[in-house]
Amino acid sequence: MSKEETQQTIGRLLQGPTDRDAIHVAVAPVYCFETIYPGQHIGFVDGNAERGIVSAKVPAERMIGIADPFLRSPIGSGGMFWMFLYPNTVTGLKHLWKHPAFDVDVAKAVADKKAASEAWLRNFCENSDGPSYDNLIKAALNGGAWADEEDSYYSISIEDGHFGVYGTDAHGEIPSEFWDHLEALTGFKVTERPEYFSCSC
Repeated sequence: MSKEETQQTIGRLLQGPTDRDAIHVAVAPVYCFETIYPGQHIGFVDGNAERGIVSAKVPAERMIGIADPFLRSPIGSGGMFWMFLYPNTVTGLKHLWKHPAFDVDVAKAVADKKAASEAWLRNFCENSDGPSYDNLIKAALNGGAWADEEDSYYSISIEDGHFGVYGTDAHGEIPSEFWDHLEALTGFKVTERPEYFSCSC
């Protein structure tokens, strides 16, 4: 069996004797909208393909791959991971591939912009008296609201003109570029951008 023939049998039951082989699998970095389990079938949340936000709750006809099956634990909301695309759905399978759900040029530009925004936000969160980067992203991907599952008193609320952090200290200014990067990374935005953190602790 040739490598091309092997590739075509992925996702199907094998017929007859076969030998060991190696194949290519197309992968793409994505963010989960809600908790996703390794190997779970996923697709883009409606209107969020360019932002790379996926869910396991989309209709079956919109599922285009599975969550990294080699992970050992579920991926929480806002987590970034590899999506393994279904076999034989991409074209020109090289290190730069094409797929109907992706525009390669747009995807690369968006990925570069996201990487820069992620780096900026991580640095800001590490050096400010506000929420952690992980909790910030969870709140943004959930429409501006997030609560700790183990301690519901610790929560975040982001809305027009207000950025509230509850259950811990949070102080300081929020620069305008913070919101630019948060929107570029997650798609979340507010009309009236809060300029300061507020807390109830």
